[in-house]
Amino acid sequence: MNLIDRWKFFILLLAVALAFSLVGCLDDIRYNMPCRIPQDIEEHKLLGIWQLKYHNYINPDSESAKITGTETLILLSNGTYIQVFDGPGYVQIGPVHEWKLITDEGDGPKLAMTDLRYYANGVEWVDGPLLLRPQKSDLLRYKQIYPLPSEGQAKLTVKYPEDGFVYLYPRYCLGKLVLLQMVSGFVDPDDLTVHNPVFSKLGE
Repeated sequence: MNLIDRWKFFILLLAVALAFSLVGCLDDIRYNMPCRIPQDIEEHKLLGIWQLKYHNYINPDSESAKITGTETLILLSNGTYIQVFDGPGYVQIGPVHEWKLITDEGDGPKLAMTDLRYYANGVEWVDGPLLLRPQKSDLLRYKQIYPLPSEGQAKLTVKYPEDGFVYLYPRYCLGKLVLLQMVSGFVDPDDLTVHNPVFSKLGE
């Protein structure tokens, strides 16, 4: 093997090692810019299986809790969904609940997910209580449109589980349709990146 071939082999090994290291921390990567809000969205685009993976995930709003596992949402055309969480020593298959697409409250399209369990803060907080908010960039965009609270019509915070639902926000991140989670706790007012976890549709 000559010197050029050795360098090529070394670069290939380095690329493989980097790829494996990225796989381990994919759920820690954040989109470094706000995601695009769809002007309108057809309901059929939301149907199907949505999934996200946690790998020793530390919620930036709840750094005392780590979570590992796969969360799956199956959105059905009859307005119902099933939620499944599969993690080490903890598997939860939820009953059938209702979901509804809301497009007329001024904060972009969102899904009201009745009785959605919130896993992003760790299994020990899955039943709350939590105060959930939209992603910071979405919240700021809404407040720019409606500077006074009385002018807006959207519900911007969710008391979990008292309100009985959680919002998911369909957004285009890097050209791909995803469902953004709400976030809990304190969010840095200067941090406009999109926080994981983010649901991606299987097969797309």
